[in-house]
Amino acid sequence: MESKYGKEQFSAKNIRVYKDHEEAELAETPETAEGINFLKEQAWKIDFATSEAKLSPFQQIIKTTGILLPSVNMEKQIVAKSSGIVHFQSQDLVPGKNIKKNDPIFNLSGNGLAGNNISTQFTEAKTNLEKAKSAFERAKTLREDQIISEKDFVEAKSNFENASVNYESINKDYNSNGFLIASPVSGFICDVYVNEGQYVEKGDVLAKVDQGSKLLLKADVYQKHLQQLKHIKSANFKLPYSEQIFDTEKLNGRLIAYGKDIHEDDYTTPLYFELDLTSDLYAGSFVEVYLKSERSSNVLHIEKSAVLEDQGLKYVFVQLSGESFEKRFVTIGISNGQEVEITSGLKAGERVVSKGAYFVKLASMAGALPAHTHEH
Repeated sequence: MESKYGKEQFSAKNIRVYKDHEEAELAETPETAEGINFLKEQAWKIDFATSEAKLSPFQQIIKTTGILLPSVNMEKQIVAKSSGIVHFQSQDLVPGKNIKKNDPIFNLSGNGLAGNNISTQFTEAKTNLEKAKSAFERAKTLREDQIISEKDFVEAKSNFENASVNYESINKDYNSNGFLIASPVSGFICDVYVNEGQYVEKGDVLAKVDQGSKLLLKADVYQKHLQQLKHIKSANFKLPYSEQIFDTEKLNGRLIAYGKDIHEDDYTTPLYFELDLTSDLYAGSFVEVYLKSERSSNVLHIEKSAVLEDQGLKYVFVQLSGESFEKRFVTIGISNGQEVEITSGLKAGERVVSKGAYFVKLASMAGALPAHTHEH
């Protein structure tokens, strides 16, 4: 052909040409004696990878279920320090809201209330402090003139100090609108237990704040695995709506404890890990758990993503050469959530498609479906 560079010639070898679309659709599948053809040009367009079947130590796994819980020492309660009417300091005080330490959360007002409310307490504390201060000043003068005993002076001093402490504890958060209640820590709101304008008593829990740095992974272990608990040191887990695998070791996780008795309702005992909280993890989430034992044995294993299923049978695509693959049925054993044991069908050193296996499957099926006709 003519081009700006002069005459050019292009050669294409071993390409079969069909006379029409119908003949092309009825063509044989590209799976030949050499295997399934999956070109590098196809692989470059997708997330594609192969990995080696390895014969190496594989930790024993206990598969079970569990739940993510807030870490016990990470939650702080906000408590009413007096009786009064609750007023919210912001209109967006809802679970999940981020807050900082000492941010104002509620205001307790005693306006219109009779009896033991914050306004009454402040007035009484101020009056008692003034009385105690006056008595203490008088006691100091009388002590210099040796008119009162040392015991009476110490008692006056103690009353003044106690009144000062009581007044300062109320006055530091008191304003003209009532008693201001702030967050004791930085974190996010877990729950709000009161409504705007609600009356509360001293000691009532108003809200709960999570410092948001740690979570607990609680795994339920069945009775038949109890003897293996002492060998468990870490775990993998995944959320049911995601294929992402989380490793407790990578989340700075540590085994806290495991139960010493069996729950009668489901015949399980709990096992707890504490781990770092990430943006992908939420307290209350149900999880699939793979408990990993210290014990291990040499087994053949591959990445779990390499295994496909057809009518209950497991298979993988083995790489025969650069662009040639073979569908091979395998038998699987235990899994740790990321990798799976292969008990038959593969040999150590063989490479399998670990990413993009579904596209190789489509390539193996190309041309296998009959053309549509109107014959009935």
